[in-house]
Amino acid sequence: MILSMTGYGKASYDEDGVKADVEVQSVNGRFFDLKSKMPRYLNEFEGELREITHRFIERGRVNLSITIDLVSACLETLNIDYSLAERYVQFSDEIANRCGIENNVDARSILRLPDVIQSVEAEESSDDTAALWEVAKKAIIPALEAHKAMRAKEGAVIGSDIGARLESVRNHMVAIERRSPVVLEENTHRLRKRIEQLIENDRIDESRFTLEVAIYAERTDITEECVRYYSHCDVFAQELSGKKASGKKLSFLLQEMNREANTTASKASDAEISQLVVQIKEEQEKMREQVENIE
Repeated sequence: MILSMTGYGKASYDEDGVKADVEVQSVNGRFFDLKSKMPRYLNEFEGELREITHRFIERGRVNLSITIDLVSACLETLNIDYSLAERYVQFSDEIANRCGIENNVDARSILRLPDVIQSVEAEESSDDTAALWEVAKKAIIPALEAHKAMRAKEGAVIGSDIGARLESVRNHMVAIERRSPVVLEENTHRLRKRIEQLIENDRIDESRFTLEVAIYAERTDITEECVRYYSHCDVFAQELSGKKASGKKLSFLLQEMNREANTTASKASDAEISQLVVQIKEEQEKMREQVENIE
């Protein structure tokens, strides 16, 4: 399975008047980098949040926000700043009168406004914060599951595209391998013709000529490069279709494939093979761009 590093997920959970809303966003990153935003009284659970998140996301830059709605929570440790609430109502009336609109502010809306609910004492109560954290976790995990499902969906699209390009570069290498003996034959013919022109009526030393051709053939032989390239392609395909594809491993394999392609072009010294190598490298560059988004 392929997981993209780019994804989004959200979930909510409501229990005993406490509502938790969680959103998860992620983008590409070389390592696991979590930035969390949550109420201060949950800061003590940051380590556990990191551990839970890392179980779902191995690498990438992750933003995770937790919002706790305590509007109808019956926690004795919560205080209401009534004077601040009254000022909010006053401001709301003034705005409605000045703009000629209806003032539809209700108590629930007021309680959502900043600092109306004072949770200082709640921060000091380990029992209350633990209870709030348990509610939050029941939203965190579904949000991460939704996030993973989206990444898997995008990963399937990426895998399909990379798979098609992998088949393309393999076919190009097959064409190079077929072209290689033709190049050797053509170069041998040109070499013989050139020697004949240089020595005119003198007879060519066939044994020496055969030796020189053999040396040339060995120097320009790309069999090893082709074999290694096919091997890298096979491992790449296995990783791509495995239980959990690794973007780092795929990136390494692409580097090795690129190395073999470059060596093939330099050894072959043939315009047609060079053009095929250019096409291989173009496809590999597009594959690399896709692989960079795989977890």
